[in-house]
Amino acid sequence: MQRKSFVALSFTRQKLQVVKLNSGKTHVEKFASIDLPQGLISDFEVVNPQGLSVVIKNVWRELHLNEKTVGVVVPEFSSFVKPLELPKIDIAELDEAVRWQAQEFLPSGSSEMVMDWKIVGETPEKYHILTLAMKKAILAGYVDAVSTAGLFPLLVKTPSLTLNTLSGKDPSGKLIVYSNFGETILIVAHGEKILGSSVVSPEDNADVAQRAAAIVKHYREVDVKRVFIGGAEATQAYALAIGKALAKPVEVLKTSVHGFPPDQIQKYLVTTSLAQASSVGPSDETTINLLPSSWVKRYEGKRLKSQIWGLLFLSTLIILGCLIVTGGAYFYLGGEASKISAQIEAKNTSVPPELTSKIEEVNTTSAKVLAISEVFKTPQEVINAILSVKPDEVTIVEYKLDLDTGKINFAGIAATRESLVKFKSGLEENPDFSAISIPISSFEKDIDLEYEVSLIFVPAAKKAGSTPRIPQNVKDTNTPGI
Repeated sequence: MQRKSFVALSFTRQKLQVVKLNSGKTHVEKFASIDLPQGLISDFEVVNPQGLSVVIKNVWRELHLNEKTVGVVVPEFSSFVKPLELPKIDIAELDEAVRWQAQEFLPSGSSEMVMDWKIVGETPEKYHILTLAMKKAILAGYVDAVSTAGLFPLLVKTPSLTLNTLSGKDPSGKLIVYSNFGETILIVAHGEKILGSSVVSPEDNADVAQRAAAIVKHYREVDVKRVFIGGAEATQAYALAIGKALAKPVEVLKTSVHGFPPDQIQKYLVTTSLAQASSVGPSDETTINLLPSSWVKRYEGKRLKSQIWGLLFLSTLIILGCLIVTGGAYFYLGGEASKISAQIEAKNTSVPPELTSKIEEVNTTSAKVLAISEVFKTPQEVINAILSVKPDEVTIVEYKLDLDTGKINFAGIAATRESLVKFKSGLEENPDFSAISIPISSFEKDIDLEYEVSLIFVPAAKKAGSTPRIPQNVKDTNTPGI
């Protein structure tokens, strides 16, 4: 499931960067670069997840960030990248074939590694595949720190992936040199296919031009036509040295995001590129996400529970407010009515027309207030009714409840056609639901059916036509995992 909004985090040995873009991903709203205390990350591996989570919590508090979903960039040195070529087979069988062939170059057993891949090109006979892998223990350190901070990681990438995205989709060979925070990353790529990357330590940064020439020579099968540089430490002299060593013109990496101070743009290239990415899960063959599918589902479930509790809390406050208003109005109007009645009895005169009109107005207002309290329905009633007939093979990932009109819409994925039919039958058997509709196109596939359901919640619809309305819509929410 793709989410439009998330906060990007980028980790190095000594720094943590945070970037939050607007919903259109064109302008930066908040950003920060934080020095990490010693002893949190050692040799690109998190050794103190609890301490790192405290740092992340402090950043969220200081930046006043409300978004809990995050994407993470892990250090390049801890990953393994490899291009593969495989015969054209069915997409459903491609994942197994990629993982089988990847065992030839992975340094550890498949049980100790996490890996994802994407198709970066194809010919009539072959798929060109880019694979990315990392030791599960190393990845878990970063993910656990983020999760312990109360956040929900749904996307994990490396600097080479984000930088190659910034260099554009030109299918020609290219070299990317990125220098930031004392470290340099060298990347050789051919279009979207990354052939290799190298991390130059701070003590070797003086020889970056020579190392750039060496890595181009090593991948001599690639005709490097374009050279890109980026990072806060990519000075003009730096660019001239690399251009001279490679005898090629040098281009500066750029981002389409606005709002950074001019001297900060290069510093945040990696984190900004991640923030612009789509948060598609690891099962998609067009993107790479190192976070395993099982981990994604776990964190999506936690995020959903958090949203439901928040929704219930808000509903409780609204109900309590209605009761307070109703009670106050009732006692106030009752007191006013008693005063008027006493005055009438004392004077023993006929009731003036204006007084009669006022009493009728008071009674009408009281009836409206009581009607408001009667018409209110909590979203949890509807959610519970739907979940009570939902088979385990069906997942709800998006919903919209309009309790003013009783209109309910939700969407998700059904493992099989039979499970979706069973779900529809269960909804039809509930007398509280009517006008249940699922598009025929949702039943075209045999497995992993993406469906949409629209229906009417009868109790809310009946009251909507005879009682005053109050705002109680539940906004569209991408909440995978129900």
